[in-house]
Amino acid sequence: MMGFWFTQGLSFLPIGLGVWTTATMVISYVMAVCRGDVVPDFPYISDTGDKIPESCVFGQMLNISAFLSLGTMYVRYKQIEAMNQADARGLRILNKASLWVGLLTSVGITLVANFQETNVRVVHFLGAGMVFGLGVVYSFLHTVISYKLCPTFVTLRKCRARAFITAVGGTAMIIGILS
Repeated sequence: MMGFWFTQGLSFLPIGLGVWTTATMVISYVMAVCRGDVVPDFPYISDTGDKIPESCVFGQMLNISAFLSLGTMYVRYKQIEAMNQADARGLRILNKASLWVGLLTSVGITLVANFQETNVRVVHFLGAGMVFGLGVVYSFLHTVISYKLCPTFVTLRKCRARAFITAVGGTAMIIGILS
């Protein structure tokens, strides 16, 4: 019996990460708005998870996101390792670097989750910087890795899509820092 593409192997990890993290933002937003803790227009993500009880839900759900993130990044590391049949040294170094950057990104998620903005501001912003800054670095590393694997394992179209997503993420991060 043929299953859906998203039920194959470990593909549930990145899908689960996206769905779960989105649910985290939506649930904490709805809770915060219903309780009157934030204005409904467009609050910062951290503001929606800053007060009890939404901070508890936000924190726990983000901790699960960090776990899914780490799992996703480790699976991606192993995929690239398997694709590196020629055992190219440059690709191996990029892959290990991306694994460490991914690990630190996941740690950043737990810092954002467990240290609310109004309680421990420095740690919270350190975590946010790790998530967004290192997330862009991780994306950049995997864009470079994709180009190195092209055309054997990755199409040029996917490489360009990754480059575009990385550029958008980097631009958004710079605009966020400057504003």
